[in-house]
Amino acid sequence: MPKLEAPGAGLPFFEMFLQKTVIFPMLCKITTFDSAIRIFEKESKLLLREVALIPVPLRDKRILVPRLPAIEDSSRFWSAAMVLEHLIIVGGQIEIVAQHLARGETPPGVADVAKVKPPGDLAGPACIEQYKIFSDDFLKTIRSLRGDQWATGTFNHPWFGPLTLHKWMCLAAIHQRIHRRQIEAIIRLL
Repeated sequence: MPKLEAPGAGLPFFEMFLQKTVIFPMLCKITTFDSAIRIFEKESKLLLREVALIPVPLRDKRILVPRLPAIEDSSRFWSAAMVLEHLIIVGGQIEIVAQHLARGETPPGVADVAKVKPPGDLAGPACIEQYKIFSDDFLKTIRSLRGDQWATGTFNHPWFGPLTLHKWMCLAAIHQRIHRRQIEAIIRLL
């Protein structure tokens, strides 16, 4: 087992500074709610296609990938199934936050990066099946919130601070892309 930083330790200082002050704000300025939905959907399809190419027994094999942009050190030693499990956990929480913000309510709880690491319970063929169910449900829910996309309420993200519904959707979309790159790194090292 490689020695990695603790879950929730965050990104290196300069990278975090750039993500928080330049990259993520710029992404939110140029990405509409509908384009974030399209990005999420496209990335979900690519994730499913790429993981389906991995032989079933290898989907559960943990691979130590090099440091990738926007991925904590503690998240580098995952299997492809664990990446999908993480996306289901995070996406499910974003879906709940989005529904509350759309209704003008304060979402329950606190977003915590350390608490969304995958336990490794999702394995084999189930990882693809469960991820597809999650993705379809997420997209159906988020599409139903289009009329509320300009809601002004916020919910704190531990790295980016208070985010509106629109910004949470931008985060959901880019989060898919970030972890698709992780899947691609895993595939290269299998």
